[in-house]
Amino acid sequence: MKKTLFITHYITILNLHAKRLVDALTILVPLMPLTEQKLATLASVESAYLEVIYSRFGKMQDAIATKIFPFILSKTSEFNDQTIIDKLNRLEKLGYLNDAQWWLELREIRNKIVHDYDDDYDSIATDTNHLIKKANELIVFWEELKKKLTPLL
Repeated sequence: MKKTLFITHYITILNLHAKRLVDALTILVPLMPLTEQKLATLASVESAYLEVIYSRFGKMQDAIATKIFPFILSKTSEFNDQTIIDKLNRLEKLGYLNDAQWWLELREIRNKIVHDYDDDYDSIATDTNHLIKKANELIVFWEELKKKLTPLL
C-alpha cells in the first residue's frame, strides 16, 4: 500500500509538471519556431517561460524514469540492477513504452539543454526547438502512461 501512495503522489506531481509545461508551451506558440534572432531579443517574461519549459521537461522526464518506471517494473516483472537500456527494453516489451530509443533521445536532449550556452543563440534555438517537439511528445506519452498505470495501483 505504501508504494501505491508513493506513486499516487508522483502522479500528482507529474500532472502538475505536465500542466505547467503545457501552459508555457501554449504561451510561447507565437515565437515558434525559435530562431537565433528571436532568442537574442526575447523579453524577460518570454525567457522565463522558456526556463519553465526546460525545467518542467527535465523534471517530468526524471520523475518518470526514476519513480514511475521502477514502480512498473517492480509490479510487472523481475526488477533488478539492470542497465537503463535493459529496463527501457523491458518496458517496451511490456507495452509501457513504444520505443526505448525515443526515451534515450529525451534524456539526450534534456542533458544538452541544461548546459549553459550563454550567447550561442543558434545552438540554443536548435536544441530548444527539438526539446519543444519532444516536450509535446512527452506530454502525450504521460497521458497514455497514466491510463496504463491504473491497473497497477
